[in-house]
Amino acid sequence: MQELQIEAKNENLHEVFAFLLSSLGEYSIDAKILRQVKLCVEEVFENIACYAYDPKSGMTRITVECRGGQSPDKIIVGFRDSGRPFDPLGYRAPDLDLPLEERPIGGLGIHLVRSKMDEVRYEYRNGENILFMEKNIG
Repeated sequence: MQELQIEAKNENLHEVFAFLLSSLGEYSIDAKILRQVKLCVEEVFENIACYAYDPKSGMTRITVECRGGQSPDKIIVGFRDSGRPFDPLGYRAPDLDLPLEERPIGGLGIHLVRSKMDEVRYEYRNGENILFMEKNIG
């Protein structure tokens, strides 16, 4: 398992991407799956950067793990922050059939994460928001 501790600021997203790609670089992962994981990592990190510590910033710990040896069958990405407690999975999926002007603001990002990843788990423990995303690749 690889780990990065970084300040949750939007301008650090490029470092998060570099860490993700470095952590997964030794594996042969389909480009489409890699794009999906990267998109979900971006969504979660940007939400932490924008809302967890607002108006200040704080640290986020990101872990990346591949399970299944040299030919992994699963990617697991974890996020931990000590910002305000927030369960993103507590929101209902947005009604995408509503006209755009009738849709409430927010909720599309976690909907995207849920639709692209195979499993998403959240818990608040010991003063930390903990979110894990899993993507099956086998």
